[in-house]
Amino acid sequence: MGGPRETALATLIAARLAHESAPPNPLATPARRARAEAGRLWLSSVTVPAAIRSAIARLVDASGGNDPRAVIAALVKVTDVTAPHLSRSARFELDRLGVRLAG
Repeated sequence: MGGPRETALATLIAARLAHESAPPNPLATPARRARAEAGRLWLSSVTVPAAIRSAIARLVDASGGNDPRAVIAALVKVTDVTAPHLSRSARFELDRLGVRLAG
């Protein structure tokens, strides 16, 4: 429990939620809020290290809001704390998402 697989899965879920807030066609705010709430609930059921859980929770929360800067900042933190646990390809995808979110 709490190994690289859970970290990768939690990162994927949070990144997918963040992706839904990306331009040019973000998901409607009520839908993003509902998905963020479901993401928080799901995150409580997996075992990941505390620093990673905290960073991912911030990204999930930011994905339900209306502040693109908060989403980008949270994604940067997730990328930083998960880097040792993810493949180079996965880190690259997170970087690409950050660029897309920045517009």
